[in-house]
Amino acid sequence: MEPEKDQMSVEKEKQKSSPQKDTEMEEMKDNAAPGAWEVTKGSRDPKSESVEISEEQRNEQALEALDEITKTMEQLAEDNTRYDLHVQLIELLQQIGIMEDELERAREQMHEIYPLTEAMWLAWINDAKKKADTKEGDEKLRELYDEAIRDYFCK
Repeated sequence: MEPEKDQMSVEKEKQKSSPQKDTEMEEMKDNAAPGAWEVTKGSRDPKSESVEISEEQRNEQALEALDEITKTMEQLAEDNTRYDLHVQLIELLQQIGIMEDELERAREQMHEIYPLTEAMWLAWINDAKKKADTKEGDEKLRELYDEAIRDYFCK
């Protein structure tokens, strides 16, 4: 008799995990009242907590970058011939991503003194492409292409 009980319990376990059982559960969910199968407000999702933490970290990084931008701009005001500071300012402004006018101005100021690297030109041109849907934006994009060519072949 013992072996029969074991076989019966094994068969019951198989039935519990059968696809038919899963289908029945899905039908129950479909026929249930709205919200009956939803997660309650009191439950916590660990993923959402990590998103909040990363949001805080992003805010802290943005504040740090803003402080660095201010310091770098002050240093450039004292000596605008420092190549490393121009590069640093442009990188910080790109990192922030919300100060487009300042980024444009920083690129122009650096270009007045130094030729830009290929990567810097490409980044600037790609940013200009995003605004090329207007006549003014398209004109600016063409000017950047021309200036990039002059920067490398005519100087």
